[in-house]
Parts: sequence; structure tokens; C-alpha cells
Amino acid sequence: QMPEPIFIDIEEGTNFLNINRINKEAIGAEEWTYTHVLSVLQDILTQDHQFKTLVVDSIDWLETLIQSHIMNENPGAKSYLDAKIKALSFGGGGVFLQRYMKDVFDILDELRHKKKMHIVLIAHTKKKNEMDVQGASFDKSVLKMTEKSEGLCIEWADFILFAKNRPYTVTEGEGQSARTRAVDGGRI
Repeated sequence: QMPEPIFIDIEEGTNFLNINRINKEAIGAEEWTYTHVLSVLQDILTQDHQFKTLVVDSIDWLETLIQSHIMNENPGAKSYLDAKIKALSFGGGGVFLQRYMKDVFDILDELRHKKKMHIVLIAHTKKKNEMDVQGASFDKSVLKMTEKSEGLCIEWADFILFAKNRPYTVTEGEGQSARTRAVDGGRI
């Protein structure tokens, strides 16, 4: 259950839902930034409210905001992994990314313990090809994040749940002109 939820709508994808949300309009911004998200999390932590569940939509978009934040702190960087950033710290921008992600998880832990809130992190997935020990190849679903950020999320979360679409078939026409096609049946 997700009692009394509030959504941090980083993706701006909940507008059609009748829910409590904090979006970029609510914070008076043209675009979300990592600093905005931290500020909202701190407000939820320090202010009185009736919410019992926090939903972050989505954690992979938050990771992208962190990458932009790192680049903004390092003018001239072409990516958050840029060589100029690497000169600042062993591991460079990747180390900073993990520090900032850890800061988010620290606040989420405080919300869990001090405010007794349920925390739901929504993430997108991607397919990753893996090899088993016998050499067989298979695809697995992974979070659409850097491997280190994905590892932090998996370690932090109590549950990792996947929604998927359930396809079904539809036959159109009759006899030899009948045609069967697969149809996306929506998320299950």
C-alpha cells in the first residue's frame, strides 16, 4: 500500500492523475535541478504534513539531474566524466555522482525513520545482455542508470519490482484472409 502519497514529479508525467504532486510549477522553476530536488526533500523532512508515502518519479531522471549538476560545477566539462573532473578526484565525476546519490539516499533514510514515510522510487529499465557461467547469453532488465547508481538503488531498496506489458493476440478477418497480430495489453 501507498497511503497518503506525495509525488516528486521530476518527469512531469503525472499531470493526468488525481494525486498530490510537487512539479516544477510548484517550486517556481522552468526546469528541475538536483538542488531543487534536495530542497524539496529537506522541506518534506522538516515541515509538518499529512503525507505517509513519498514517490520519486523517477530516480533515473534524478541521476541525470545530478550529472548536469556536476557539469555545472565544472565549467568546460563535456560530460560528467570529463577529464577535468577526473583531475579533482580519483574516479572523477563518477565519484561525485555516487556522493550526490548517497546524499539523496541519506535524506530518504531520514524520511523513513524520522517521518515514518514509505519511499517509492520509480525507475525506467533497459535490457542488458549477460552471459551465464556456462556461456549462454540472455537479456535481463536493469535500471536505466549507471551501474554504480543502480547498485546503490538496489542496495538501498527493500523491494525491486518490475511492471511489464502483457501482450495478447487478436485475429481479424475469417478463413484464409484471417490475420493474427500481437497487441500491447497494457501494464500488469
